[in-house]
Amino acid sequence: MRTRYKRLSDYGIPDVEIRGLYDLCRNLDDCERELLHVAAIDSCPVGIVSYVEQSLIDGVSYDAMSKRGEWIPIGRDDFYGYRRKALAVFYWEMKGMKINETEC
Repeated sequence: MRTRYKRLSDYGIPDVEIRGLYDLCRNLDDCERELLHVAAIDSCPVGIVSYVEQSLIDGVSYDAMSKRGEWIPIGRDDFYGYRRKALAVFYWEMKGMKINETEC
């Protein structure tokens, strides 16, 4: 399945945890912010990493960024597909940290 069509549940994230995951992204500590940055780098094309991070951390939509005059080098469907992928990578990295009790 193409990235643009995948939902968070396709990445194995339970529906009950999705809302909390978005809330977590808006209240990250320094360690979690770095982890999200790495997840975005691992899952997105280079040209959109900062846009995906901004969208997740600040809750800014693709359309709002575009209206501010920012040129995002991919379309909306692909952008949100990569945003979900980055969020899934972040989720599983966070789960791994909690299991291993790894600190930054």
